[in-house]
Amino acid sequence: MPDATANATNWLVILDKLDALHPRWIVPDHGDEVGDASLIGKEREVLKGLQARSRELKAQGESAEEAGQTLTAEFKAKYPDWTNPNAINNIVLRCYAESQ
Repeated sequence: MPDATANATNWLVILDKLDALHPRWIVPDHGDEVGDASLIGKEREVLKGLQARSRELKAQGESAEEAGQTLTAEFKAKYPDWTNPNAINNIVLRCYAESQ
């Protein structure tokens, strides 16, 4: 989600559309190794988790910056093999913005 117009909900829709194509191979664009279609499900799981936890922390009054720090630690521990942990702060900002 590199720009301010991106959001988690739209990315989840995109992942659903990709999954419906039943791809044999996935070639990620962040330098990751080529993998099978299970990569879509893994990405969806992480993104849905970040979206849900962002909403929880926002409801508890945490700022987006605090939530970004909290969720970076949580998700690095929960998903140590996820290849894009540096994007968590940005994803949290987008989740906060879309849950207004």
